[in-house]
Amino acid sequence: MEILFTCRPSMPVSKLIMEITGESASHTAIRNGDFVYQSSFLGVEQVKVADFLSEYKVVYSLKPVSGRLDEADLVERLVNRFTELRGTLYDFPGFLYLSLRYSLASAFNLKIPKKNLWQLSGMYICTEFVEDIIDIKSDPMITPYKLYLKLKDSGKWVDC
Repeated sequence: MEILFTCRPSMPVSKLIMEITGESASHTAIRNGDFVYQSSFLGVEQVKVADFLSEYKVVYSLKPVSGRLDEADLVERLVNRFTELRGTLYDFPGFLYLSLRYSLASAFNLKIPKKNLWQLSGMYICTEFVEDIIDIKSDPMITPYKLYLKLKDSGKWVDC
């Protein structure tokens, strides 16, 4: 199992996310075997690795540290949670609030509440999906790159 932190160079939304945040990744997903699991604009889905890699550029990837995390348990949770979450809608209102917050801060140095006021329960942006699968506390305001740093700093995940 790997957590992928990616960008999609051909997609304007990906470019905009990286420009607004000043970060090199705009999306996160989980690779297990021949499949990638993600929450995209189409909702929670499973796609073939080859199809995913034809559209996304992997910027960083993390794997669990042996002895700190049981990879078999993570894979079992992925399978079980994905079965429950498959087809769950993308959290567009939550994504819009996150985008608005970063845009206002970037353009006008204007701060709005850090709590995602438009987040909808039962819907996922990409970071929330990954957090759910790896069973860590959800932070609906975290960017893919900040999630990468948080996981590395935990000592439970290491670069692939």
